[in-house]
Amino acid sequence: MSKKQNSLNKSLAGIVSALLAGLFSAMGGSDKFKKSWRRYGSSIAIAGVTVYLLNDLWGLSIILLVAVYSMGHGVPSHDDEGSTIGKFAHKLTKCDPRLTDMLTRMIIAVMKCSVAMVIPIVTGNWILYIVCCLLLISHNVAFGGGAFINNEGQFKVFGTRMNWEEFIVVSLDAVFIFLMTMEV
Repeated sequence: MSKKQNSLNKSLAGIVSALLAGLFSAMGGSDKFKKSWRRYGSSIAIAGVTVYLLNDLWGLSIILLVAVYSMGHGVPSHDDEGSTIGKFAHKLTKCDPRLTDMLTRMIIAVMKCSVAMVIPIVTGNWILYIVCCLLLISHNVAFGGGAFINNEGQFKVFGTRMNWEEFIVVSLDAVFIFLMTMEV
């Protein structure tokens, strides 16, 4: 297979997997599907393609995203007791709801980057990893929970309404993780 065809195949695999990971995340956030779609489905879609893109079995360690996607990102409010991370951020920000949400999303995004640290260990490209992590953290804060962008809306698939926010955040997580595998 030519180098150009190989690059095209890898790009297509990354795009399809990112869309699937986002869809699985949105399914896991809907009322009709179990949370395991987000936790396991998204993680498996990302890990499987990471192995293919890296051409190295160490990419399987990306499956540890299951732990990160299983963490709650709720912040304490009148109708939600909040996750452990949300409560921690709530104390640090002296109960400012917007800052609490931003800090909570940032902490979770840093954990996602920690899971992806295997990629520069394999590729040796730490600069690309750092740039992609900064972008991953930025989009998690911007889209996650409405720190900057609110009311992304919903879409309907499989007869159920799903949130664009969940689709966008995890799809972009996948895109930035896949970009970390690029040869520069």
